[in-house]
Amino acid sequence: MDGNTTIQGESVMIPQDRLIKYATLFLELGIDNVEKLLEHTDFDKFNKAILNNQLEEYKHDLEEIRKEKG
Repeated sequence: MDGNTTIQGESVMIPQDRLIKYATLFLELGIDNVEKLLEHTDFDKFNKAILNNQLEEYKHDLEEIRKEKG
């Protein structure tokens, strides 16, 4: 996979700023959804740990994107 999108046989690059925007939106929504799940649902320790790990990973990745964006 080379990072290009093929549309009707033509290779097209997705601009980096658009990819960053998509990633940022995905992570922000993911953070909101996981936080809501943790607030409103009772999970056993194992599942709660998985969700907390995912939440921390999303927050870390979002922070890194924001740092890089400047």
